Amino acid sequence: MDVKTAFLNEYLEEDVYMEQLEVFVKPDNLKKELELGNVRIEKIHTYDNLADSFTEALPQSKIKSHVKGISLRYIMSNIAKLEFAVLEVSTKNYVPWMIDVKMHIESMGISNAINEFNNCLAQDKEKAQVFLRKHIYEMLRFEYLDVTNPSILWNLLKERFDHQKEVILPNARDEWRALTFQDFKKGNEYNSVLFRICSQLKYCGQEVTDEDMLEKTYSTFHATNITLMQQYRIQKFTRYSELNACLLVAEQNNELLM
Repeated sequence: MDVKTAFLNEYLEEDVYMEQLEVFVKPDNLKKELELGNVRIEKIHTYDNLADSFTEALPQSKIKSHVKGISLRYIMSNIAKLEFAVLEVSTKNYVPWMIDVKMHIESMGISNAINEFNNCLAQDKEKAQVFLRKHIYEMLRFEYLDVTNPSILWNLLKERFDHQKEVILPNARDEWRALTFQDFKKGNEYNSVLFRICSQLKYCGQEVTDEDMLEKTYSTFHATNITLMQQYRIQKFTRYSELNACLLVAEQNNELLM
């Protein structure tokens, strides 16, 4: 069996645990099992299974075939599949990373594991710890190698990186002041920028209401669409989503030229 070809050349990003069959523990047991026909030794032809250890990995189909052929069983796989980008050392993506982590662990039912003084089950803490470590940069994983409690790791990362508000808030305010509806050709493009700015302001503690978003949109209509804007004002929308629905319909019907 060419173990190097079968395993070491595969690009593995996940932790893979394999369980050794009991018959392989003692040579005498293996010999007995071979005589009984319970274990089969199979030669793997490597002439068409070779992989360059520096440039090319063995295809996943070959890996699975070899694993099956030598009777090894995967105990855990795909553990390192990333749901979103890892936290970078530069901290530039801390805010979206933090939001993504909260959303995902909430969906996993283990959100309490990152809170201090929680009464989570040990297995929930382990899941949260694995999830956090999987979604931070490799250098950070090494730096916090001895931190095994997810709530402690979460707070350490927060203390280190959660200084973005001082940078984000003034930039978000400037973007809000400069934002004009007339600068966008598509309503969805305007909405994307609008909601991003609103999210940043809310993260920094500055609430943005539906009334604020409505007035921002009304006041920045193009001069050629003042009449249409006044018609929308007369309808007295209380939620931005109501105005947005009308704008998208009007755009589709070519009534709103931006």
